Amino acid sequence: MKIIKIEDENYGKLSRTIRKKVTFDNETILYIPTKVFYYHKLKRSKEISDKEYEEIFKSVTQYEWSYVVRWLSAKDRTIFEIRNRLKERKVNDFIIDNIIERAGNCNYIDDDRVKMNIIDSYAKRGYGPVYIRKKIKEKGLEYKNGDLSEIDFIDIARKQFKKYIKSHNGLEERKRKLMGFNYLTRRGFSYGIIKEMMENENE
Repeated sequence: MKIIKIEDENYGKLSRTIRKKVTFDNETILYIPTKVFYYHKLKRSKEISDKEYEEIFKSVTQYEWSYVVRWLSAKDRTIFEIRNRLKERKVNDFIIDNIIERAGNCNYIDDDRVKMNIIDSYAKRGYGPVYIRKKIKEKGLEYKNGDLSEIDFIDIARKQFKKYIKSHNGLEERKRKLMGFNYLTRRGFSYGIIKEMMENENE
């Protein structure tokens, strides 16, 4: 195959790296970091053998793999997040698929692990199921009905409610309770949970 077109491609704030958008005569397009581009001494009209193309592909993949490993070292990410980040970096889909598969095989990514961490973290911080479901979906994860079944949201709501109204002791009791109700709603507790918590408090 032959390179027929080379264009500069800058993908903005995610990195200072500039890529070369390289178009081959078979209509294949690769977005190649300049470091990789110059290493392989690429230029317009250059004939590329299958072996050379494979080496270029490996170099680009390794370049992005190194980036993903560094990014994952800070915290767990979902497949959805990795895919979106690499798309923003102008990485080709087939390279993204290769990296995601490799990261999964190395146990660097695990969507179930991320989901459990989200659930555990937000439940401990006193958030309700509506809020937690929202956070799960924001990460591109699938929410299942049984994901939150082992969490006592009535107890969490009770603790959050008591803590909140205690901090507003100077107000009339009815107003404090109404404010507490709204507070729990903002933290993702459903009306059913709040109602049950209130009824238990009044028993």
